[in-house]
Order: sequence, then C-alpha cells, then structure tokens
Amino acid sequence: MSVRSPKPSQSPTSKFPKTQLRQRYLRLRNQEPDLDCNQLSRQGNLKATNQDPYDVYCPFTDGGYGDWYPDVPFWKDEDWWDDAEEIDKYFVDQMQRSVLLTVTSEKSYLFCRTWAVDADSECDSNSPEPIPTDAIEVRLAEHLHQLKQPEYAEDCRQATKAGVYCLENLRVVKEYAQAFSDEPCVTQAVVEQICLFSPFWIRSPQTWDASTGTNLLEHLFVRYPVPSCLSANNIWSRSQFTSEECQKWLCWYILLGYGTSLRKASRHFGWVVSKGLQKQLYEVPTDCSPDKAVAYAEVLRLGGSDVEFRRLNLSCDLAIDLTMPVEESFRRFWQATVRWLIAHRDQLSDDNVTLILPWAVHMLREHERAGGQEFSWKGRSPEATLQRANEYQRTRYQHWSPYKWKGRQWNWSFDEGGCLWDVVELTTGKELYLEGIALNHCVGGYSASCVSGKSAIFSLRCNGERCTTIEIASQTGEIKQNYGRFNRDATSQEKDITQMWHQEVVKPLFVTD
Repeated sequence: MSVRSPKPSQSPTSKFPKTQLRQRYLRLRNQEPDLDCNQLSRQGNLKATNQDPYDVYCPFTDGGYGDWYPDVPFWKDEDWWDDAEEIDKYFVDQMQRSVLLTVTSEKSYLFCRTWAVDADSECDSNSPEPIPTDAIEVRLAEHLHQLKQPEYAEDCRQATKAGVYCLENLRVVKEYAQAFSDEPCVTQAVVEQICLFSPFWIRSPQTWDASTGTNLLEHLFVRYPVPSCLSANNIWSRSQFTSEECQKWLCWYILLGYGTSLRKASRHFGWVVSKGLQKQLYEVPTDCSPDKAVAYAEVLRLGGSDVEFRRLNLSCDLAIDLTMPVEESFRRFWQATVRWLIAHRDQLSDDNVTLILPWAVHMLREHERAGGQEFSWKGRSPEATLQRANEYQRTRYQHWSPYKWKGRQWNWSFDEGGCLWDVVELTTGKELYLEGIALNHCVGGYSASCVSGKSAIFSLRCNGERCTTIEIASQTGEIKQNYGRFNRDATSQEKDITQMWHQEVVKPLFVTD
C-alpha cells in the first residue's frame, strides 16, 4: 500500500509548488541567451485571458496561472523527453478549452443547422445538409486527431460552433452535467467532451426529455443500442481516466451508436479489436469500466466466464487495455492463459491462481530473455504448475517469509443482511504477501513495520473475499491506510464497516481519561 498525496486544487487562487519543469527552466535559462519571456509568449489562440472560464493549472509558472507559455526547444538536456507527454497534454487541454470560448461569448444563434434524426427541426434555406452517417469512422478519426493538435484550434473552434449551434443547446448540456455530478472537475469534463464532439450530434439537445429515462448522451449520439458498460457513468466517473481516455471511450460510444463496426474503425484510430469482440461487449455487466469491459468481452469471446475474468485481475501484469498495441507475444500469452484457466477452472482456487500467474509472467520474460521458444501452457497440469509456482515464490521471497509476530486479538465479524464481513489480522510475512498479490498493492513489504510493532495490518473481507487492506498505527490506534485492489479508495460501504469495527474494537483500547 502507498499513501496517496492529494492532488492540488485547480482553483485560480491556489498556490502551487515549483514543478520539475519550472525548476528546470530556472536552471537552464541562463544557458540559453536567446530565451526570453517576451519571445516565449504565445500570441495566438492559446493565450490565456481573464475571461477564460476554463482556467487550468499551468505547469510552467510558480503560481500555476501565468500568461506566457514557453515553447519546447529550450529544454536540451536528456531529461526533456521525460516531460514531453506532460507538455503536450497541457497544450492540448488548453486548446480544447479555448475552443469553447467563442461559443460561450456568442449572444445569439451561431448559425443554423439541421439534425440527422429530428425531422421537425427548424432551419432556413441556407442550412447545411443533415450529418452523413457513411464513413463515420473516417470523419471521427480525423476530428479526434485535430483535437490533439493545437495547430488545428481554429478548425476545431468552427466545427464546435457549428455543432453546438446556439446557447440554448449549451445550456441544456451544462444543466445535464451539473445533474450528472456535483464534482466541478467532472462537470467541466462532461460539458467539454460533449461539446467537442458536437459535430456528431444527431439530435438537438433541446428535444431531449429527461423524464423518459433517456440519457442525454444516448439522445445526442445513439441510433442503435450501445453496450451498458459504455454508459456515461463509466466514461466520466472513473477517476483513473485521463481526458484522452475519456475521448477514446466516447468515440467507441459514438461509433456503436451510429451502428458501425469497431473492428472496421480500429485501423483509423490505431486500436486493436478482435473479431467478435463487439458482440460480446453487450454481455458485459453494467458496472464494468470500459477498459475492463474489453478484457471481459475478450474472455467471453475465448469461451470463458466471470470466473476467468476475475482471476485474470488477480495479476496486475494481465490487467491491461487490450485495445492498445502490445507485444504480439504477450497478447498470445494473455489469450493462452485465459484458455488454460478455462480448461482447469474446477481444479483451481483463487489462491492457486494468485500464485500461478506471477510465476507464468516471470517464465514468459525468462524465455524472452533467453531468446528461445515462447513460454507455452501446453501440457501443464494444475498440480505441477502450482508446485513450480510455490517454488518460485519461496525462492523470490525467502527473505521475509520466516517473519511472524504476535496478533492483537482485534479480529471481528459482522453479519449485514446476508453479507458476512470479517476483519482479519495478518500476522506472518506470507499472509502479507498473499494479501498484496490478491489486491495488487505493496502490503507485502510491511513485514518489518509489523515485526517492530509500528503497524498492525488487517484484511477486510466480505463473504471470504478480500476487499481492502487496513493499516493501524500500533501506538495510537489510528487508521493510517485503507485501500483496495490497485490501491483504489475504499467504497463508502467498506469505510462504514471499517469505522464500525474501529469504534467497537480498536478505539476503546486507546481512550484515556
């Protein structure tokens, strides 16, 4: 487990520490005599203004909201490439936010347009033709490319003006976003992304009737059914998604809503889409995030079930976005692993798989390093494979496996309407290791803290399934950490159960008169 440092507030009045980029600028500017803030000032569309309602953090200035943006060339040291992605993302975000400024400054109708589906939309004789649905993948790919290139800012601005059409439509989108989330950053992202893809609206926002239960996203983009795993909640409510990832899944939503083939469209976007994957997406549970949904659909395509999908996620090495390019050897290994898990489903437990998958990934890398044949699952029985996996784990982690310490007798159980919650203390190095492997975090390295008496580690479980790992400060009894798989935050229910246990069992032991 790791302690997450809070993200800086994006309020214009916030004080930001000097970033690595800013420090490098201060260090190198004396080495570049031609470097001057006046020369670095961008006079084009990316220039910040006091009227900009979409202020964002600037990584190049002390306070985060300067009015100059340095160009790339002055970083000539080797570390420049480490920050290239951050700089590119900053300029792209600035450009995308600037696209909406012209729209929000208009006082009346921008100009008239017609809608591909709304037959009764009013328009004048100079209105453009309805949006064509042919070659949607080509036009969408070109639009997405332009959104990522600041030099296309003016083209994107004009396309967005044409798409949004009028301020009344923008008002509907903003009201929807505010109802969608009370978090300003999410609300802003929803408005931005919906408007940036307004050239692909097929209906007017003003004809949307929320009382029918139809989501605005469905109203604007959908002709044909879209998998529930690509819902608005999953696209925008997943904190791990960047704006670029949100745009990717929104493109999937639009393509499926238009009725086109993801496999056919993939070559225009650089995605990898297996034959038959699109059909299986409709079988994925609603609460599955888009990136996980792709893996779930691929498991179903290979003949698997929820069991194999859940077991694959016991290894962070195999929890990947299959739509992105990866080594072909690893993709073959991933698929072969799924087929092996399917073939031996009834002979394996989750704990077995927790041990086997890291060993298999290790063997794959060892075969690649030796330059020989690829690792193969062919002919491997569960019994022999588990034996080799145990040997690998003993060899790798023998330095901490002997560690044991005395428990504090703080274990606890609570039955909540058929859901049996347990808080179980982990008192050996092996138990910590298995917990870390199961939840894909670093609690396996906390043996020394537990032996020294600095910390006590507990596993929160529901009906025997591991949910979160809790660290308690032994001297004060305070909860220091409570994280789930991949260091995700505990859910509200998990927090409530943890607090109930803490109040009943732990806190009374530390109360002083």
